[in-house]
Order: sequence, then structure tokens, then C-alpha cells
Amino acid sequence: EGDNTVLVQQVTKYLLGEMGKEFRGKTPLQGALTIFGRQIEQAARHKNPMVIYNGTERHLRDFHLHKNAFAYRETTLLFDLAACLRSKRRGQDFFDVWNANLDTVVHLGIAHTERVILEEFQMTVKMAHPDLRPVLRSLCALYALHRIEKDLGWFMSCGYFSPYKARAIHHQIVKLCRELCDH
Repeated sequence: EGDNTVLVQQVTKYLLGEMGKEFRGKTPLQGALTIFGRQIEQAARHKNPMVIYNGTERHLRDFHLHKNAFAYRETTLLFDLAACLRSKRRGQDFFDVWNANLDTVVHLGIAHTERVILEEFQMTVKMAHPDLRPVLRSLCALYALHRIEKDLGWFMSCGYFSPYKARAIHHQIVKLCRELCDH
């Protein structure tokens, strides 16, 4: 059993492989410009001060916020890991470089898994019977906010969330738990 670290590493290896297929045939400059363009797009969309500091209940329970935060984390980790592996690989054994970055490897695999779970959960909420949607929507928001809170240090170190929003996320989790106790 264990903590499935090997499976998480396989997920990350798959993600890197898919990224490699996307950039195959491009010059290093074209690849770098593509990555740089995506990072600028993400920063413009997700690091908007209106988003970083918004701690309202409506915003914190919004499916788009959750999906965007999970996608931002996964994409940023993927690009960072790919760049790190590429820059350190010259002259080094891949296995050694991989192991030296194992914390990011595992983080990326978990981030991907959590994003897929979130997207499936959100789809299930949208397709559920109308009577069940409010409770499922609250459970989905609780899942997303809980996972974000577990990785809040990473989100804050990237400037994705402000300290104000971090506190608001915690308060929203507590509020959702209280609301869900009735069901």
C-alpha cells in the first residue's frame, strides 16, 4: 500500500511525456517562447489583484476559482519541473536529476490527480438531480478549498493568493462544515 509515491511519479512522467510531444519539432527558442507566453497569460488571468484579494463567500465557492487555481498549480509545477530537469540534465544521469527534484515530481503528480478529481466532481454536480445540487455543490467547494488550504504555502509563495484570502479560505471551510452538518 504505502503512500503511492511510485504511482504519483508515473503520473508526472506521463505529464512530462505529453508536454514533450507538444514541443517536439520546435526549436528551443520556439519552445521557450511558447512556455513564456503561457506563463504570461496565466499571470494576467490569475494574478489579477481583484482575484488575489477577493475573499467573498460567492467568490470562494465559485467553481471557476477552484478549477483555475488547480490548473494554475499543475501547469506551473509542470513548466518549472520541465525547466529544472532540462537545465540540470546536461552531463548528469536522468535518474539522479529526477531524484534531486522528487519533491516537485510528487507535488505535480498529486496536483494533477486533485485537478482531475475536482473536474469530475464539478461535472457530477452539474449533472445531478436538482434537489441534490446544493449539497453536492457545497461538498465540492469544501473539497476544493480544503485541498487549496493544504497547499496554501505554495499558492501564497507564487503570489496566487493573498494572506487576507488565505484567512478567508479557512473561514469558508469552517462555514461549509457547519452548513453540511445539517445534511
